[in-house]
Amino acid sequence: MARVAKERKERDPRAAEQLSQARDQAVNDSIIDQMQQASNDIGQNQLNKAVEKQSESIAKLDRLSEALDKQRDAGLDQLVKKLRQAEKRLAELTEEQERLNKKIQEAAAQSDHKHGMKALSAWRASKSGCKRKRKTC
Repeated sequence: MARVAKERKERDPRAAEQLSQARDQAVNDSIIDQMQQASNDIGQNQLNKAVEKQSESIAKLDRLSEALDKQRDAGLDQLVKKLRQAEKRLAELTEEQERLNKKIQEAAAQSDHKHGMKALSAWRASKSGCKRKRKTC
């Protein structure tokens, strides 16, 4: 477990930490020692002791597995929460972009209108200049 935790440290620090904690718990619970003692008991034909130690080891491994599952579930809950926040932010940004696009279109329409009004004024001015000079334009 220690080797795997080291390998994962850079790629997935959270998983590496969980593996380190699991290893520490296994050492503290003496799971490895119990399993080795059960193996020795089998070798010495003390099967009742071996079964007892194996049962204790299995119970401790089950508790360790449950602890890892709870940590994983907690991590998944955090990821779901972050995903929902990101979705909410994306929706807000989409709304803002739509609002800004609408403003851009309105500004472009106003600019086109102003440009059109200037062109119309220039055309009227040129026509009125033609009438004053009695030219046909």
